[in-house]
Amino acid sequence: MNTHGILEYHNHNQVLAENFIQYYEGKRQSVEEQLLSGSKVEAMAGRESLLPTLKTVFFFGTQGLALRGHRDSAPLSEERPNDKVGNFRAASRSSLDAGGQVLKKHIDTYARNVTYLSLNIQNKIICSTGKLVTDKLVAVGNQTDMFTVIADGTIDSSVKNQLVLLERYIDMKGNIHEVFLGFEEATDGTSKAILELIVYKLKEYGLDLSLLRGQVHDRCAVMKGDTNSA
Repeated sequence: MNTHGILEYHNHNQVLAENFIQYYEGKRQSVEEQLLSGSKVEAMAGRESLLPTLKTVFFFGTQGLALRGHRDSAPLSEERPNDKVGNFRAASRSSLDAGGQVLKKHIDTYARNVTYLSLNIQNKIICSTGKLVTDKLVAVGNQTDMFTVIADGTIDSSVKNQLVLLERYIDMKGNIHEVFLGFEEATDGTSKAILELIVYKLKEYGLDLSLLRGQVHDRCAVMKGDTNSA
């Protein structure tokens, strides 16, 4: 009996039995629950680490300031670089200097592929925030009886033609609102292609086209003409 008590399989089965009893009595989490608990802790830590980046992007967005600079890919540290970097990285470094403990803890412990400071993360935050704001504004506009779409074209710095779309409506109190919806590259300048692009984007933004009562644009031939105009 003493020999049996020291056998490896006996000890292993005893541990399994004790774990089962503890789980049955509610004194121990199952493996699945432990994994889920660990995932929740990891997710909460990720959200906490992302918060400084979110707040910095929101600040520059509300102030109308540019995020980018001459160099935006170097690792972030408390040491000031010799060359000027972008506003986003400069603001993040200032946060470190001012004692930002959440950001400092993240910088000291993060893996290089989960910094939450890259250009891609910044762009995703901007796009996600923009969609949330647009969805909220469009939802308000859809509660009215009618709206007008404003469309115009402009050339960006890379010489690409951008279609600009806005929604104009009057609320229940008689106040006029003009809501910027977004830019969309117009690769085809024909009236048919522009019309299809406008309709597609309005549906994508969630506008109720049954409430569309007018369109506003300049007097160029492709938009306003007797035949083949958008």
